[in-house]
Amino acid sequence: MEREEYIKHIKKLLKTYHPDLCHDENLKDTYNEITIKLNMTLNNLEDKKAKINENIPENKIFNVFMFRYYLSKIQSIGISKNSISNKDFIIFRDFLVSEINKNDKRIGEYFSLLLSDKNITNESIALFANAYANYTSIFQNYYQYSEQTVKQCTRIGDSYFNDYIKKSEIKEINEIIDEIKQWFREIMEKLYNQR
Repeated sequence: MEREEYIKHIKKLLKTYHPDLCHDENLKDTYNEITIKLNMTLNNLEDKKAKINENIPENKIFNVFMFRYYLSKIQSIGISKNSISNKDFIIFRDFLVSEINKNDKRIGEYFSLLLSDKNITNESIALFANAYANYTSIFQNYYQYSEQTVKQCTRIGDSYFNDYIKKSEIKEINEIIDEIKQWFREIMEKLYNQR
Protein backbone atom coordinates (compact mmCIF):
# COMPACT_ATOMS: atom_id res chain seq x y z
CA MET A 1 0.00 0.00 0.00
CA GLU A 2 1.35 3.43 -0.94
CA ARG A 3 1.93 5.98 1.83
CA GLU A 4 -0.85 8.31 0.57
CA GLU A 5 -3.31 5.42 0.43
CA TYR A 6 -2.27 4.27 3.89
CA ILE A 7 -2.85 7.73 5.38
CA LYS A 8 -6.31 7.95 3.73
CA HIS A 9 -7.17 4.51 5.06
CA ILE A 10 -6.10 5.44 8.61
CA LYS A 11 -8.08 8.71 8.48
CA LYS A 12 -11.14 6.79 7.34
CA LEU A 13 -10.75 4.31 10.22
CA LEU A 14 -10.31 7.12 12.73
CA LYS A 15 -13.47 8.85 11.47
CA THR A 16 -15.40 5.57 11.51
CA TYR A 17 -14.46 4.66 15.07
CA HIS A 18 -14.23 8.10 16.67
CA PRO A 19 -16.25 8.03 19.94
CA ASP A 20 -18.29 11.08 18.85
CA LEU A 21 -19.35 9.38 15.60
CA CYS A 22 -19.51 5.68 16.52
CA HIS A 23 -22.09 4.90 19.17
CA ASP A 24 -21.55 1.15 19.23
CA GLU A 25 -20.40 0.33 22.79
CA ASN A 26 -18.59 -2.81 21.56
CA LEU A 27 -16.31 -0.69 19.36
CA LYS A 28 -15.52 1.97 21.98
CA ASP A 29 -11.91 0.79 22.50
CA THR A 30 -11.17 0.42 18.79
CA TYR A 31 -10.45 4.14 18.35
CA ASN A 32 -7.85 4.07 21.15
CA GLU A 33 -6.24 0.96 19.66
CA ILE A 34 -6.02 2.56 16.21
CA THR A 35 -4.51 5.79 17.55
CA ILE A 36 -1.99 3.87 19.68
CA LYS A 37 -0.93 1.72 16.73
CA LEU A 38 -0.77 4.74 14.43
CA ASN A 39 1.38 6.71 16.88
CA MET A 40 3.64 3.73 17.40
CA THR A 41 4.01 3.19 13.64
CA LEU A 42 4.77 6.85 12.95
CA ASN A 43 7.27 7.01 15.81
CA ASN A 44 8.92 3.79 14.67
CA LEU A 45 9.38 5.33 11.21
CA GLU A 46 11.04 8.35 12.83
CA ASP A 47 13.25 6.05 14.92
CA LYS A 48 14.29 4.15 11.79
CA LYS A 49 15.36 7.38 10.12
CA ALA A 50 17.24 8.55 13.21
CA LYS A 51 18.97 5.22 13.86
CA ILE A 52 19.61 4.11 10.29
CA ASN A 53 23.38 3.84 10.79
CA GLU A 54 23.22 2.22 14.23
CA ASN A 55 22.67 -1.45 15.02
CA ILE A 56 20.02 -0.93 17.73
CA PRO A 57 16.78 -2.92 17.36
CA GLU A 58 13.84 -0.54 16.82
CA ASN A 59 11.80 -1.85 19.74
CA LYS A 60 14.69 -1.18 22.15
CA ILE A 61 14.96 2.55 21.44
CA PHE A 62 13.41 4.91 24.00
CA ASN A 63 10.93 7.16 22.25
CA VAL A 64 10.36 10.40 24.13
CA PHE A 65 7.21 11.13 22.13
CA MET A 66 5.62 7.78 23.01
CA PHE A 67 6.66 8.37 26.63
CA ARG A 68 4.84 11.72 26.49
CA TYR A 69 1.79 10.08 24.96
CA TYR A 70 1.53 7.34 27.62
CA LEU A 71 2.23 9.84 30.40
CA SER A 72 -0.63 12.05 29.22
CA LYS A 73 -3.04 9.13 28.69
CA ILE A 74 -2.56 8.09 32.32
CA GLN A 75 -3.04 11.71 33.39
CA SER A 76 -6.29 12.00 31.43
CA ILE A 77 -7.64 8.79 33.03
CA GLY A 78 -6.42 9.85 36.48
CA ILE A 79 -4.43 8.20 39.25
CA SER A 80 -6.77 7.16 42.04
CA LYS A 81 -8.26 4.10 43.72
CA ASN A 82 -10.71 3.88 40.80
CA SER A 83 -7.85 3.59 38.30
CA ILE A 84 -7.12 -0.03 39.10
CA SER A 85 -10.53 -1.06 37.75
CA ASN A 86 -10.03 0.91 34.51
CA LYS A 87 -8.59 -1.33 31.80
CA ASP A 88 -7.30 1.65 29.78
CA PHE A 89 -5.31 2.75 32.82
CA ILE A 90 -3.78 -0.71 33.15
CA ILE A 91 -2.86 -0.84 29.45
CA PHE A 92 -1.27 2.63 29.41
CA ARG A 93 0.51 1.99 32.72
CA ASP A 94 2.11 -1.11 31.16
CA PHE A 95 3.02 0.82 27.99
CA LEU A 96 4.52 3.65 30.05
CA VAL A 97 6.66 1.34 32.19
CA SER A 98 7.75 -0.58 29.09
CA GLU A 99 8.81 2.65 27.35
CA ILE A 100 10.67 3.94 30.43
CA ASN A 101 12.50 0.59 30.73
CA LYS A 102 14.04 1.20 27.29
CA ASN A 103 15.83 4.22 28.75
CA ASP A 104 16.39 3.26 32.40
CA LYS A 105 15.23 -0.04 33.94
CA ARG A 106 15.62 1.26 37.47
CA ILE A 107 13.30 4.21 36.82
CA GLY A 108 10.91 1.77 35.12
CA GLU A 109 10.86 -0.32 38.31
CA TYR A 110 10.14 2.83 40.35
CA PHE A 111 7.21 3.79 38.11
CA SER A 112 5.94 0.22 38.26
CA LEU A 113 6.03 0.42 42.07
CA LEU A 114 4.43 3.88 42.31
CA LEU A 115 1.66 3.02 39.83
CA SER A 116 1.09 -0.46 41.26
CA ASP A 117 -2.41 -1.46 42.39
CA LYS A 118 -1.17 -1.71 45.98
CA ASN A 119 0.36 1.79 46.02
CA ILE A 120 -2.61 3.40 44.27
CA THR A 121 -4.90 2.27 47.08
CA ASN A 122 -2.84 4.21 49.66
CA GLU A 123 -4.29 7.43 51.08
CA SER A 124 -1.26 9.46 49.93
CA ILE A 125 -1.77 8.67 46.23
CA ALA A 126 -3.50 12.02 45.59
CA LEU A 127 -0.23 13.81 46.42
CA PHE A 128 1.66 11.62 43.94
CA ALA A 129 -1.09 12.20 41.36
CA ASN A 130 -0.73 15.99 41.75
CA ALA A 131 3.04 15.82 41.36
CA TYR A 132 2.60 13.58 38.30
CA ALA A 133 0.09 16.05 36.84
CA ASN A 134 2.49 18.99 37.09
CA TYR A 135 5.33 17.12 35.41
CA THR A 136 2.96 15.74 32.77
CA SER A 137 1.82 19.27 31.90
CA ILE A 138 5.44 20.19 31.16
CA PHE A 139 5.85 17.22 28.82
CA GLN A 140 2.50 17.83 27.12
CA ASN A 141 3.14 21.52 26.52
CA TYR A 142 6.90 21.56 26.02
CA TYR A 143 6.56 23.32 22.67
CA GLN A 144 4.76 26.33 24.18
CA TYR A 145 5.90 26.59 27.80
CA SER A 146 8.45 29.24 28.60
CA GLU A 147 11.42 28.47 30.83
CA GLN A 148 9.67 30.33 33.66
CA THR A 149 6.50 28.23 33.32
CA VAL A 150 8.56 25.02 33.34
CA LYS A 151 10.32 26.14 36.53
CA GLN A 152 6.98 26.98 38.16
CA CYS A 153 5.40 23.60 37.24
CA THR A 154 8.56 21.83 38.45
CA ARG A 155 8.44 23.70 41.78
CA ILE A 156 4.77 22.83 42.27
CA GLY A 157 5.36 19.20 41.27
CA ASP A 158 8.33 18.97 43.62
CA SER A 159 6.31 20.38 46.53
CA TYR A 160 3.68 17.66 45.99
CA PHE A 161 6.45 15.07 45.76
CA ASN A 162 7.85 16.34 49.09
CA ASP A 163 4.44 16.00 50.74
CA TYR A 164 4.05 12.54 49.21
CA ILE A 165 7.44 11.47 50.61
CA LYS A 166 6.28 12.39 54.13
CA LYS A 167 3.12 10.27 53.88
CA SER A 168 4.24 7.38 51.67
CA GLU A 169 4.53 3.84 53.01
CA ILE A 170 7.27 2.87 50.54
CA LYS A 171 10.74 2.28 51.99
CA GLU A 172 13.47 4.54 50.60
CA ILE A 173 10.82 6.72 48.94
CA ASN A 174 13.05 9.81 49.22
CA GLU A 175 15.78 8.25 47.02
CA ILE A 176 13.20 6.90 44.57
CA ILE A 177 11.52 10.30 44.09
CA ASP A 178 14.90 12.09 43.84
CA GLU A 179 15.97 9.71 41.06
CA ILE A 180 12.64 10.12 39.25
CA LYS A 181 12.88 13.93 39.42
CA GLN A 182 16.44 13.81 38.07
CA TRP A 183 15.36 11.45 35.28
CA PHE A 184 12.40 13.70 34.39
CA ARG A 185 14.81 16.64 34.06
CA GLU A 186 17.12 14.64 31.75
CA ILE A 187 14.18 13.64 29.53
CA MET A 188 12.89 17.24 29.50
CA GLU A 189 16.28 18.40 28.34
CA LYS A 190 16.20 15.88 25.47
CA LEU A 191 12.72 17.00 24.52
CA TYR A 192 13.53 20.70 24.64
CA ASN A 193 16.67 20.15 22.56
CA GLN A 194 14.46 18.68 19.81
CA ARG A 195 12.29 21.81 19.56
